[in-house]
Amino acid sequence: MFVAATVAIMAAAAVPQLTAGVERTRAASAARYLAGRLAFARALVAPPVRVADVFPHVVVSLSDPSETQAPETSALLSFTPVGTASSRTLYVRGRDGSQYAVRVLGATGRTRVLRYAPATRTWIEVL
Repeated sequence: MFVAATVAIMAAAAVPQLTAGVERTRAASAARYLAGRLAFARALVAPPVRVADVFPHVVVSLSDPSETQAPETSALLSFTPVGTASSRTLYVRGRDGSQYAVRVLGATGRTRVLRYAPATRTWIEVL
């Protein structure tokens, strides 16, 4: 009985840590997924997919959640047949507060994933 109670207490203490890890991983995965879909769209047309269906509790927006400036109103992101694109940054925020940015570079059409570090208030490239 004592061993079973000890195991139950240890398992209950680990649940919040596990939940936080899942939320952090979900936001990072959504940012990488979005970057991959944009890279795929650069090569050919793919059917539309709602990010919220694949990654629940993740919010994608056009405005930087770490800034207080007015949000962007243009939602146009286009790729040309020669591989260039319109420059745009999409912001991904997880339920745990983690923030990522998916940047599309206009001249090359390539994507970059950045993570926001609140302690230094900077964006750090992760992919």
